Amino acid sequence: MVQGRYVKSAIILTATCCFLIMSCTGNKTDENQAWIDSDSLVSVMDSATSLPSMPQGADVLFDDFFFNFAGSKKMQMQRVAKHLQKDWKYDSFFMNDGYYTLIFRNASDLEVIKDTNVNKTIVEKIFLKKDSIRQYHFNRINGNWILTEIKNQAIKDNINASFLKFYYKFANDTKFQEKSMHNPVKFIGPNPDNDFESLEGEILPATWAAFCPEQMPKRVMYNIVYGETPRKATNTTLFVINGIANGLEIKMTFAKERGVWKMQRYEQ
Repeated sequence: MVQGRYVKSAIILTATCCFLIMSCTGNKTDENQAWIDSDSLVSVMDSATSLPSMPQGADVLFDDFFFNFAGSKKMQMQRVAKHLQKDWKYDSFFMNDGYYTLIFRNASDLEVIKDTNVNKTIVEKIFLKKDSIRQYHFNRINGNWILTEIKNQAIKDNINASFLKFYYKFANDTKFQEKSMHNPVKFIGPNPDNDFESLEGEILPATWAAFCPEQMPKRVMYNIVYGETPRKATNTTLFVINGIANGLEIKMTFAKERGVWKMQRYEQ
């Protein structure tokens, strides 16, 4: 599964997306209200009754919806719950950066991105330097994704607190990067002679500078939590950098070794 290639189709929906919406049925909506407080439920439902303009099929998967949402001021006003509209200002999120980031526990968690039954999602804007997170809670109501709530959270209270604290130093200190690498790091990259094959090798800490991606955020980063949030932190983290309409996809796997985060795998 190449997640980066899939979400990029959200900007211009193709005939494949139209087929997908006709073939996918039975999306669960009975759990949506779990993230909406009772006082705002009526307002949210009122705003979800008539929602034009979103391209057909864009509400099937959250990524398809969000790329349209983030790229359109008009779309945002249509998909922001009424009780939030008064103070809402257009936010392009990561669209102007050319890439976005995701945090997973492991590679198997990537499958949740294409799960059509996901009805709850949180987009996290993580202010690494300020030690804070702004969470945008989305629910799919009557088949339509709606921004229902905005919350602020300290990084220390986040499920990924340990990794985020480590990552901030890792992204901003080249010497610390070298110290934070398993020796060696497993490398998987494209074969320049064959587009359908990958090459495997090893990265030594001393050679990391040649591989370190320019797109690694240093002050502000994003994460998307699909479905229910995990209840417990784990000792492994898959950090993904996905390009927007440019084919970029980088995966870095970190794990705690004797209580210290180390990069174990780097994949392009």
